[in-house]
Amino acid sequence: MKIGYARVSSLSQNLERQIGALRAEGCEVIYREKVSGKDIRNHPELEKAIDRLGTGDILVVGEWDRATRSMMDGIAIMDRVIARGALVKVLDKAHLDLTSTIGKGLLALFS
Repeated sequence: MKIGYARVSSLSQNLERQIGALRAEGCEVIYREKVSGKDIRNHPELEKAIDRLGTGDILVVGEWDRATRSMMDGIAIMDRVIARGALVKVLDKAHLDLTSTIGKGLLALFS
């Protein structure tokens, strides 16, 4: 199952571009939130999305900078997803598509 995640930083911002991309990717469920990105620990919908993942599922993120604030945050997210037997696919960062051979190779190289 593909599970999507979209976030914007403020109530006045619009999620539609990200949601459209996640729907086009075939996400069956999309978690969305309007919350500041300053504290990665304050993203309850991202937590729900990761918690819903099962073996073989894919967490699809429309824009990587919406899910993470730093390289270490991103690594922590990928680590949690992989520990659940799932993969990550980031639509705006082709090299962060762990469902592809190139993405898996880059992850192995960085490891």
